[in-house]
Amino acid sequence: MTLATNPTFTARELIEFAKKNDWKLVDTITISANTVTLKRISALRNEDYSLELLKQEIIPNIDSGSYKVYVFKTTWLAVEPGNNRETFENGFALINSAGTELRINHIWGE
Repeated sequence: MTLATNPTFTARELIEFAKKNDWKLVDTITISANTVTLKRISALRNEDYSLELLKQEIIPNIDSGSYKVYVFKTTWLAVEPGNNRETFENGFALINSAGTELRINHIWGE
């Protein structure tokens, strides 16, 4: 991904990059380490295994600051170990409020 002239990441660039890699944007939320609550997370339209992945794998690893979280449907299937729950919505990208940090998480199961 090419950075803008003022070295920041933008949602537009992120979404274009994702589309080129067959990721489809399905949802976005804004979170911060200090204000993460179940109510805010419940704003996601998809409340299945991808929501649990977000709560267990992504949110605990954010530090201070605010992030926009982009939830993508990928072509890879995530299956909860020892369970039948699954999701293709397992690609997550976070951009901090300043646009200076981009994190991409692609999680898959067994």
